[in-house]
Amino acid sequence: MHSTIHQHYWITKGRMVCGKIVHSCVKCFRMQAASASQLMGNLPSLGVKPARPFLSCGVDYAGPFLICQDGRRSKTKVKGYAALFICLATKAIHIELVSDLTTKAFLAALCRFMARWGRSYNIYSDNATCFKGTNNTLCELRKMLNSDVQ
Repeated sequence: MHSTIHQHYWITKGRMVCGKIVHSCVKCFRMQAASASQLMGNLPSLGVKPARPFLSCGVDYAGPFLICQDGRRSKTKVKGYAALFICLATKAIHIELVSDLTTKAFLAALCRFMARWGRSYNIYSDNATCFKGTNNTLCELRKMLNSDVQ
């Protein structure tokens, strides 16, 4: 706009006047709008490298859910939880039913998961108390197995 007017007339502070007009005009403002470009963060290396399913996975709980204790027609319902195992490479999900939020119940779910998919190299979780208890239990077991005392 300014270059067209500038060919015929010299306006003092013409660029500033043209800028005010363009910014106050809705159509002109929209025509000059820059499109937003989303910058993508760096992906973790475990999620990019091809690997067998659940070699590296994340785990979390979902729930509580009300579960019929003695079958479909039962009137007694108890709380149950779902342990979600998410593969970091393929984004596949394995769901295990867990009776409560104790370390013993999670260890049972972890054993069932590993029986189905094999041992996982890395398991990531939030710092929930049952996951901390499981970590402590597995560390004690590792120390006992690695000790020379028989």
